[in-house]
Amino acid sequence: PGAAPGPAAPASSGPRLTTRVDRLRIEAGRVTWRDGATSRTVTADIPSATLDLGDGPAHLLAQAETAGTVIRLDATLGTYAQMTAAVPTPWPVKLAGSAGDATFALDGTASPVDRSFTGHMEATVPDLARLGDLVGRPGLPALRDVHLAGTLLPGGGLPQDITLQAGASDLGAVLPGATLGHLSLTWPAGQQARMEADGAYRNAPWHVATGLLPAGQGVALRALTITTPFGDAAGDLALTMAPRPAVRGTLVSNRIDADALRLSSLPQAPAASAAPVPARAATPAAAGPMLSDAPLPWAALRRADADLQLTIGTLRLGGADYRAATGHLAMQDGVVRLDPASVVSPGGRVDLSASADARAPAPPVALVVRSPAMSLDPILQSAGLPGGSDAVAEVDVLLQASGASPRALASTVTGHVGLAMVDGEIANAVLAAALGDLMKQAGAGLDRGGRSHVRCLAIRADAMKGLVVLGVLKLDTARLALDGNGTINLPDETLALHLKPLLRVGSAGVSAPVRVDGPFRHPTVALDPAAAGRTSVVIGSVAGPSDTCAPDLTAARDGHTGRLPTEAAASKPPKAADLLRSLLR
Repeated sequence: PGAAPGPAAPASSGPRLTTRVDRLRIEAGRVTWRDGATSRTVTADIPSATLDLGDGPAHLLAQAETAGTVIRLDATLGTYAQMTAAVPTPWPVKLAGSAGDATFALDGTASPVDRSFTGHMEATVPDLARLGDLVGRPGLPALRDVHLAGTLLPGGGLPQDITLQAGASDLGAVLPGATLGHLSLTWPAGQQARMEADGAYRNAPWHVATGLLPAGQGVALRALTITTPFGDAAGDLALTMAPRPAVRGTLVSNRIDADALRLSSLPQAPAASAAPVPARAATPAAAGPMLSDAPLPWAALRRADADLQLTIGTLRLGGADYRAATGHLAMQDGVVRLDPASVVSPGGRVDLSASADARAPAPPVALVVRSPAMSLDPILQSAGLPGGSDAVAEVDVLLQASGASPRALASTVTGHVGLAMVDGEIANAVLAAALGDLMKQAGAGLDRGGRSHVRCLAIRADAMKGLVVLGVLKLDTARLALDGNGTINLPDETLALHLKPLLRVGSAGVSAPVRVDGPFRHPTVALDPAAAGRTSVVIGSVAGPSDTCAPDLTAARDGHTGRLPTEAAASKPPKAADLLRSLLR
C-alpha cells in the first residue's frame, strides 16, 4: 500500500552519488529465455561477451551457442548518453553477425520509444532448413543459397524494397520428387511484388510466376500462372495463415494430363544391369484382406481451409479427354464439399458432388454421380479392366458411408449404383478378362481380339451397411449373353453370385449356370449345383427380341424408362466347326 500523504521531504542539499558502467564482460555464461506465449525455452551458452561504453559509440562483441549453432555478434550502437537520456532519442545501430554459416547485417536507427528498428537489412543463408530449430520453426523448406535484402520500417510493418533470391534446392520434404532451380522475388516500395520460380518435378520442368500484395494477415496472389508438361493453371488466390492456413480464389486451366502426372509419380525402374540376375522363386499370390484398417489422413483436412472455384478446359484421364470441367471446392474446419461439379465426358455431361466431415470420429462421406451419357471405357479401366471400348452408359450413383479407414467406410456403405447401356462397342479383351473363368466353367472360351456389339448392359446394385445386393446383371452381345444376381459382402470381402453365361455361335449357343463364391482375392468359380441341369447346347434362335433387355434396363435406371436396343442379333445358321470349337475350348 502507498504511504499515507504527508508533508514533502526536504530536498537534499548534499552531493549525489552516480554510477556509470564503462565496460561489461561475461565469460562462461549461460542465458535461458522462456517464451510465455509458446512455452518454448531457449538456452544459450555464452563463452564470451564484451560491451564497451566509453565516451564514443557503444560496442558489443559477443559469441553464443544454442541448439548446436554458434552465433556471433559485432554491433556498434549509440553513445551511453543517448541510451540513458531522460528524453529518449533514436540512436544509430550497425550490426554484423552470423548463425552457423548464415550471415546477417543491419544498418539503421533504433527507436527506444516504440522499440523498433528502421534501416537496411541483409542476410545470406546457405541452407534455410538448418535454421529451423534456431528460430523455433522446424521443418522450414530446404532452400539453398538464399539472399534476402530490404528496408525495415518503424513499428514492425512489412519491409520495403525487398529482394529475395534462392538457388538450386531439393523440395522433397514439401513435395517428393520436386526440386527448385531458382527463386526470385522483388518488392519495390509502394508497388506490387513479383515472384518467379522454376524447377523440376520428376525430371519434368515447371515454372511459376505471380504478383504479390499484402492482404490482412496474409498475401494475395495476382495473375498467378503455373506451367508444367502435365498442364497449366492461372488465377487469383488469397493466402492467409491466421487464425489457420487458408486459400481462397479462382483457378483456370487450359489442360491437365492426369495420366502423365500419375505415371511421372510412379517409382522409376532401376537401370538395366549387364550382370546376370539370379533366378527367383515364384512369388505367391497376395494374401490377406484387400481393404485396409489403417486410418485415412482425415487430420489433414482439419489443418487448413479452402474456397476454390476450379475450371479445366481439357482433362486427360484414363486415356480419354474430359472437357469443360468445373467445380466449387469448399473446406472449412474439417468439412469438405465439392458441389456443384460437372464435366463433359467423351459420351456426354457428368454431374457429381462429394462431401466429407473430418470432425467426426467416423467421418461421414457422400458421393453422387449422374450422367445420361458417360464414356464407359474410363469406368472399366478404373476397375482394372483393359481399355479400348467405345460405349456410352447412363450412370446413377448415390452412396453414403462413415468410417475412419477404407474397411470402415466399406462396412457402412449404403446407397445404389445403376448403369445402363444400349447399342455400344466393348473390347473383347474386357469380356475375356472379366468373364474368362466363367466361360471356362461353362465349357467355352472367349476371343480377346476385336470388339463386340453390345445390345444392352444393365447393372443395379443396392447397398445397405456394407451388404451389396446385385439385383440386376444383364449383358447381351452378339457373341455373349449373361444374366446374374447375388450378394457382395464388403466387410467380409466375400462374393455369392449366381450367373448364367451363354456363348453364341451363329444361332446356336453353349450355356451353363455358374456360381461364384468365396473371398475377393481367391473366389471359387464352379457350375451351380442348385440350378437345374448343367452344361447345355442350344441349337436354334438364342438371340431373342431386343425388348428382353427392357425390364433390366428400367431397373438399372431406377424405374425410369429410356432408350432400347435398335435390333436383335442377326440369326445365322450355326456352323458345326464353330460349335465344336466352342465346346472344346
